[in-house]
Amino acid sequence: MTSIMIESTILWLSHYHYYRLSVVKVYFRTNIFIFNFMMIVNKVCSFFFFFVRCIVRYIYIQT
Repeated sequence: MTSIMIESTILWLSHYHYYRLSVVKVYFRTNIFIFNFMMIVNKVCSFFFFFVRCIVRYIYIQT
């Protein structure tokens, strides 16, 4: 009886661990995707602000 219980517990633990690992993997992948997306957005925004500042400076110099 105890051996069966131990066996089932080990099985359950391994399954649980595998499940947790897969969840962590998926979470990590999504995080990496979100992180890359944020980096791209950040670069685009900084470029855009730089562009706007240049235009503003140019207009300011012209007047």
